[in-house]
Amino acid sequence: MSSKITTNSPYSAYVSAAKKAASIASRIAKEGRKSDLSITTKSIGDYVSEIDLRIDKEISLLLKSAFPELKIVSEELSPDFEALPEDCWIVDPLDGTNSYLANARLELVSTMIALRLGGKTVCSLVHFPFTEDTYVAVKGEGAFRNGETVSMPKGESLLSDSWVAMNHYGDQTLETDFFTAMRDGLRSRTGAFMITIDPPGSGLALGLTDSRNTLRAVVHDNNPTKRKQEVWDVIPIQLIIEEAGGVYLNDALEPYDPQSVRPIIIASSMKLARDILRAGSMLD
Repeated sequence: MSSKITTNSPYSAYVSAAKKAASIASRIAKEGRKSDLSITTKSIGDYVSEIDLRIDKEISLLLKSAFPELKIVSEELSPDFEALPEDCWIVDPLDGTNSYLANARLELVSTMIALRLGGKTVCSLVHFPFTEDTYVAVKGEGAFRNGETVSMPKGESLLSDSWVAMNHYGDQTLETDFFTAMRDGLRSRTGAFMITIDPPGSGLALGLTDSRNTLRAVVHDNNPTKRKQEVWDVIPIQLIIEEAGGVYLNDALEPYDPQSVRPIIIASSMKLARDILRAGSMLD
């Protein structure tokens, strides 16, 4: 794993620790596919395996050893926090567990780590163990993939030329009216070039920075009765997207508050996000 920011940035030591943690996670994830795994069902379509737990424990030990003053908020070890500490690590040990367990779309499986200081996200890292891609971002310093700067495609993308990926609940009873309207509207004459329903995976949104495809937006459902996108799903991705020049918004086109529970639109531009809402008849 390499990054151009790790030597000059004031956050270089934090990024270095996150890279070490991600390397450990990658090894455990790859080894785990060789054995039968214990799996627990959280809810319909929402699973956790012993690999999720092992990675979370190992990452937490490493980060706590390196920075004992910082709290750690992680998906498996501290899922019931009341409010984010001002200074903390955010850890999603194995995002895309469903893909991992089903051996399907392994390119969506990732480990996500972010650091918040003074209530602001200052750096983040997302590592994909089965493609060996690593994304890093530092606030105000840009976003990088495997050490190379990444950014949103140049020029304004038209919705009619764009691929929009939609990420729904495994339990259809939780689907919001907003998500249903968006899915129908985006498949209309004024909708997108292509719509896909993809396996759960927050890292999917980082494909917006890849000029080799036409993915230009991702829409996540989020229902207050059972949050789908938790802080560890949102925070690491949000910083990378924003540092790459994209937008990470709620259903009112406002910058997304990671502690809120609202549908999410991630897009290459504000104009495209607005066009997406308009296609779903959510905007005049």
